[in-house]
Amino acid sequence: MNRSDFKPGDGVEVMEEEGPVSPRTQSRRVALQALYQWQMNHTEPFDIIKQFSEDGLLGDVDASLFRDLVNSVTGQVTELDAIFAPFLDRAVAMIDPVEKNILRMGVYELQAKPEIPYRVVINESVELAKRFGAEESHKYINGVLDKVALQLRSLEKRRWTERVPMEWKSQSLLWLFVWSDAKERVCMAHEFDLIRTFFQPLSQVATQDIGIGDDGAVLSCPPGQQLVVVTDTMVEGVHFPLETAPEDIGWKALAVNLSDLAAMGARPAFFSLALSLPESKNHQAWLKAFQAGCAIWRKHIGFR
Repeated sequence: MNRSDFKPGDGVEVMEEEGPVSPRTQSRRVALQALYQWQMNHTEPFDIIKQFSEDGLLGDVDASLFRDLVNSVTGQVTELDAIFAPFLDRAVAMIDPVEKNILRMGVYELQAKPEIPYRVVINESVELAKRFGAEESHKYINGVLDKVALQLRSLEKRRWTERVPMEWKSQSLLWLFVWSDAKERVCMAHEFDLIRTFFQPLSQVATQDIGIGDDGAVLSCPPGQQLVVVTDTMVEGVHFPLETAPEDIGWKALAVNLSDLAAMGARPAFFSLALSLPESKNHQAWLKAFQAGCAIWRKHIGFR
């Protein structure tokens, strides 16, 4: 069975209107299709990866993540199945091939990629099930992986649910936009227009006393709680190649800081942004793509 032979509920991609997705999300989608083909045809992973590459299916993915998922999952099937099997209500062999490989991918990332917050892993798996799996299968995937996360990421999961201020668990994003550029002077009106156009839509009413658009923010910390602040700067040509797509830059800018927060046992409630841009006539297009990359995390980490 090849990629073109998928039937509804057995790996066919259910197309629906959506915003831009990150290369890593796309990598998981294509990896799932490759694993499905591997399971149904018993084709060697190397040959499947080669086929997908020749068919032009890896152009918009994180190729490294794609290969890692395909090679690692196919090479650790028995071990991965043994981890999630205790949380099933049926034998592993009775699980649909699509859902089975989603579970394998999710368990692998929970086990081997601690830099990715467990909630991101589960959310990505749930989205795969919604897109490729049988109806309502995403609920089953969510329940199983949540139990696996409690086993593999017990400390992270406990810190996420217990140590985070309850008052902050469903707050929106806070954006502070600082325009600073030695090459180009941007008038204040233009600066605020950019904030209003590209970043105000990402912010909703929250518990900040002074929020987006001001020179600083005033936050009220709930009594008896502590505020964890992390800052991780990215510089073009140092932390990402010059040709990196702005969507990927936006995604990574938040990802590196979310990883630091997870390591501290904290849950994100707000984030701030300081952005410097070189002289360009196409700021609008760049910022639109950058904002799309940042917006992906709103869904992943549960901001409201």
